[in-house]
Amino acid sequence: VDAVKIGMLFDEPTIEAVAEALDLVAEAPVVLDPVMVAESGAVLLKPEARRALIEKILPRAAVVTPNLAEARELSGLGEEATPEELARAGRALGPRRSGRGCVSSVAAPARSMFWA
Repeated sequence: VDAVKIGMLFDEPTIEAVAEALDLVAEAPVVLDPVMVAESGAVLLKPEARRALIEKILPRAAVVTPNLAEARELSGLGEEATPEELARAGRALGPRRSGRGCVSSVAAPARSMFWA
């Protein structure tokens, strides 16, 4: 396996299964599109699964691509968060597996890319 791309996971059992599968391809870089909140605001990840996503999948990702609402959800920052605050939070939340990684949010109006 050259790389792994993860999208919508929905609930904790799915996240657990994906985490176990990642153990089988431990050296492959992981791209995580968290698919937690739609641009319309619809919630796409069960609230009780948020912690599992952050603890079990996020640390394994080399690249994370949240939309603006997902970046706010992952960071715990509210609607009033500035792009600078989200950038700082992205560095704190960012990929940890290799010690370097990229978190990118391409949602308007806060287009940003920052390195963790």
